[in-house]
Amino acid sequence: MSGYLTKSVVSFFSAVVVAILSICGSAPVAELPTEPSEEGPVFPGGDWADERPQTGLEQYQEMLMDPDISEEEIQQVYDKMFIDFESGRQKNDVMMKIVAGGDLADDKPQTAEEQYQEMLVDPDISEEELQKFYDKMFVDPDRQKVAIKMEILALPYYRQERDYYCGPATVQQTLQCLTGSSEDQKTIWHSVGIKTEDGRGAEGDRLRKYVNSNQDINIYGLKYPSSASEMSQDIYDDLSRGVPVILWLKLTEGGNWLYTTRGGHFMNASGINTGGSLIEVTDPNIGWVEGHHFVSGKYWVTAEEAYDATVARGMGYYK
Repeated sequence: MSGYLTKSVVSFFSAVVVAILSICGSAPVAELPTEPSEEGPVFPGGDWADERPQTGLEQYQEMLMDPDISEEEIQQVYDKMFIDFESGRQKNDVMMKIVAGGDLADDKPQTAEEQYQEMLVDPDISEEELQKFYDKMFVDPDRQKVAIKMEILALPYYRQERDYYCGPATVQQTLQCLTGSSEDQKTIWHSVGIKTEDGRGAEGDRLRKYVNSNQDINIYGLKYPSSASEMSQDIYDDLSRGVPVILWLKLTEGGNWLYTTRGGHFMNASGINTGGSLIEVTDPNIGWVEGHHFVSGKYWVTAEEAYDATVARGMGYYK
């Protein structure tokens, strides 16, 4: 009896549904949205085509700029996230994307011409400072050259504390030479290190501005040399005034260069020989090179080697 009643009830409701459809017609099927609404995705956790999570590299770069994250925590994240599974070693190509001066985009740092135009409207820059900057940055490459004599600065060497601290370490060396004091490398990094949204020229600009704002002996500007002899003359001019030059290079192992860089690398020019054929560099990275014997952080390269490495980087140097 109960089975008969159940069948009767089902039949009754089936008849009602058929009657409704016959009167109203087939109900249209609702279309799913193809774009996110203002309220967000329809399906919790749904993936829209143009969305992607933050990558490990992006997260790591954010952590580098976070003062609440310790050095140990940063190292632990790097060690576990950037491992080459074939060799079990850290991926150098990943680190080079973060390294000071590394290539992230095709933008260029501010030129000396652009910097000079800003200085012209800066009320804090004196006429004397303007003239000095103009005289040193916009000299005729074919000018009568001054005989280059040996000059070696007592530039202190600071080994960079991390693989990507060449910029901060070079800043530290520069300021210690000019003023006798500087902040530590991590503090400098937070001012001049590359951030996720920045390109390769961004750090050079911040580095220059940081050095210029922390001393009043020399206003650094970016110079693009046209020859090795012009570069030697520039270096000599600065060294003879007690000012170290900040080099921005791309190195290839060979000759007097002991290692190769995938991106850019900062160091100082701290000496020059009579005639300008040799340049002494103070390299904050040399202490990381296996088998090196330059405990002072200083070694000599030819003027041609220094010029070629500058051209390879395509940025110039700060003088």
